[in-house]
Amino acid sequence: MSHYIEPILGQREVAPGIVQLTFAIPQGLTWQEGAHLHLAFPDALTDHERDPSGIRHMSIATLPQEGHVALLTRLRPESPFKRRLAAQTLGDPMRLYDISSRMILQRSQRPLHFWSMGVGLATVRSLLMAWRADPCGIPCLHSHHVGADCAALFAEEFTARPVEMLTHSPCTSRRALFSQLEALQEPDALHYLVGSDAFLKDLSGALLARGVPEEHLFIDKKPHVRTLFFKTRHLIRPLTRSLL
Repeated sequence: MSHYIEPILGQREVAPGIVQLTFAIPQGLTWQEGAHLHLAFPDALTDHERDPSGIRHMSIATLPQEGHVALLTRLRPESPFKRRLAAQTLGDPMRLYDISSRMILQRSQRPLHFWSMGVGLATVRSLLMAWRADPCGIPCLHSHHVGADCAALFAEEFTARPVEMLTHSPCTSRRALFSQLEALQEPDALHYLVGSDAFLKDLSGALLARGVPEEHLFIDKKPHVRTLFFKTRHLIRPLTRSLL
């Protein structure tokens, strides 16, 4: 597993409490759409120990051809990791590692639906940009997003042409999101789900109840974890209004 120590090149608030961090692309690094990585403070990993409190899993919002690595994160004051991250300045080093993707676009002539919450929209952006670069095998995209403070994120990307093949439906409540789900009219569509485990549980349960096959659902989990997740969905607590 390759590790890269890179200075923060950019740091800006893109929505209330949400910051975008940018890094140069380390030499030799490439990735596919829907990718994630682990972001760590350099002292969280040493030759002798690993401090989980200094490490977070984050989605990459950009593609290699855009020339930089961009991450979105919500700076929650109750999180020691996020408080320390908020105190970082341009040029401060961070460790990037364990980069991979389990959310690659399926080009099987089926409509694609993206369901996301909060900063999960970062994953959706990279999928959208990959489709714009090469729409082959994907007749249309539909994005469904819930998050009161994220509605305007990536507005330019979602409104650029060809708009007739793309819909983006941000909303601010779980009820509105489920109304979109209940209106689905494409039984052969594929569905990408991005969010907390509780969010994935709620959405996957609703989609499965509507007859969507499990193999048509894509989540960012390793194969054995995915199998266990679908077997134990009923054990995950339901999503509460406070999460939205």
